[in-house]
Amino acid sequence: MESVMTLKKARRVFLDQQRLKELEQLKECLEKGDTESEAYRRIQERMEESFRRFEQDLMEKDEREEALDISLLFDGAGVLSEEQGREDGIYLKRECAEDYPMFQQLQLEVDPDADETILRATWEAQIERDRDLYCTIRLCGDGTIIGYCGIEGKFLEIPELSIELLSAYRHQGYGTRAMRLYLDRVAELGICDYIAAIDSDNLASQALFRKLGARLSGFREFMLYTEEERQEFEQEFAHLLSPHIRQLAGELWTVPETLLSHVLVYRLHYESKPGNGDCEV
Repeated sequence: MESVMTLKKARRVFLDQQRLKELEQLKECLEKGDTESEAYRRIQERMEESFRRFEQDLMEKDEREEALDISLLFDGAGVLSEEQGREDGIYLKRECAEDYPMFQQLQLEVDPDADETILRATWEAQIERDRDLYCTIRLCGDGTIIGYCGIEGKFLEIPELSIELLSAYRHQGYGTRAMRLYLDRVAELGICDYIAAIDSDNLASQALFRKLGARLSGFREFMLYTEEERQEFEQEFAHLLSPHIRQLAGELWTVPETLLSHVLVYRLHYESKPGNGDCEV
């Protein structure tokens, strides 16, 4: 079954198209007699601009004196937190290399034609990098993994929340419950303030974070770092503009097309349950 075109899917398609264009440019340069080094230079300049903007985004964010560490919150089995008293309860467990099938299924739901080699390499990089603090979301009954949630950027003063659920488990409240489990536990470290970056057409995630008390605060670049890329993307996928995106653009005082090439930024000050953390209420 063909996946529905979303901004997440569109971005992946567009970036794949950009890679193909670069290969074609390289071929054309060589056919015109340009030296191989000159052809590569032109492509390299474009890539370096994207990396420069990405690094600039990171540098503009405030870092904490010591990286956030939730390792002491896990029990001996790697469990962070578990719901009690529910037949359909869930629990959070440290993400590990063996959880790849969950990640693979999530990505294939976005793009059924995704390359297996690229998926595997992306997963291995995610597991190996010492930047994020992810947990798998599992059903208490049989341990089935239904998605993951956690923090991106444990070194940031205001870490970024992230969550993804397999399609079969969406719109059933699991996402909100999982985030509350995670946030209540991390609150024990005195962490209260977060951001979340969400695509403007992802109504489910927007609703989830609003339930947690998050507020829409703005928008930012994401993966499309040059003006040329953003304009081309906005033109190619203008058909994805919806009344909801237009409404959001009005709230943020920007043109609707901008919210195609950017992601929304929500800010959350999470008030932990009494006795569960040190956050002020």
